Amino acid sequence: MQLEIQSMLLPKHHPCRPGHHMKPLYITVHTTGNRSRGANAMMHGNYLRNLDGSRLVSWHYTVDEKVVIKHLPDNESGWHAGDGNGPGNRSSIGIEICEHEDGDFEQAVGMAAQLIRLLQDKHNLPVSHVVPHQKWSGKICPRPLLPEWNAFLMKLQDTPAGPFYMGKKLVSIYDGMLRFYIRPSWKDSDVYGHVNSGYGFPVITNKLKVGKGFQYEVRNSNGKVFYITASEQYVRLVNV
Repeated sequence: MQLEIQSMLLPKHHPCRPGHHMKPLYITVHTTGNRSRGANAMMHGNYLRNLDGSRLVSWHYTVDEKVVIKHLPDNESGWHAGDGNGPGNRSSIGIEICEHEDGDFEQAVGMAAQLIRLLQDKHNLPVSHVVPHQKWSGKICPRPLLPEWNAFLMKLQDTPAGPFYMGKKLVSIYDGMLRFYIRPSWKDSDVYGHVNSGYGFPVITNKLKVGKGFQYEVRNSNGKVFYITASEQYVRLVNV
């Protein structure tokens, strides 16, 4: 099951993007509770973007049976755990799994398991730090998974973190300086720097859909995260 992650980050000054820096210590699992037809990941992304601040709610990823939508950077807190400025909001990555009646919930759960395994590897988090929303606020969420929570955690142990590119490096083959960005973007204002042909970065996650193209999320030797084109015309993956 191919995991496609699309970036749909809330703008920096959006009222539901607190902007608080955090070190992820937990992954908090939710289900949307929205059984409406069409209530897929993209619909929830549009819902978040259209919030005006009268309701403060946000999370990091929404997963349906086809795609993962990313709404917040992993190192920024959201409003998803129901514990105010407590550890649920301020130290955990929130994942919502879609329940729409015209979707495939079991497949969405499988996609979520792949995403969680990726995040565990990326942030060095043990399975004991994958927790239900209920842990933080007592809310009965994720309602469909709570009766079989231990089985869900076992599913994580049996799910590989792929198809991702751990242990590979993205190398520029462009005959010149290739731009890299501070966020998933093609804007000149988001360019952080350039990389010369023959140089590159370790890859830390799968390709992200950005506009009409794709980018890789990469990390430099100081641990800083950047984004660079995934076009085979300009870059290639090599083993490290």
